[in-house]
Amino acid sequence: MKRDTTFREWLILCDSPNTRNSAAVLREMELVKSMAREGKVVETIDLGRDWEAEIHKVFRLSKRATVFLSCASADRATADAIRGALMRHEFTVTSPEDLGGSAF
Repeated sequence: MKRDTTFREWLILCDSPNTRNSAAVLREMELVKSMAREGKVVETIDLGRDWEAEIHKVFRLSKRATVFLSCASADRATADAIRGALMRHEFTVTSPEDLGGSAF
């Protein structure tokens, strides 16, 4: 668990009564919380609440990521539409062209 977790930059903790009753899961949660103090991004989802009340945390976390969009030249129009949709939803999008490359 520790090795896999330390490679991640963003983590989601799922909290519930079952979580709080499991010594192993509590140890994992403490590990993740300590990583947050070291700069990792952590969101906690309360599984006891309505999912609609918690989903915004997942969206907030996902929007911190940069989407790398690469495509064949023949698919440029479709890729541009996807890029536009992602950007309208506040995602950061980059492509090989943004980095000085070209589509394949």
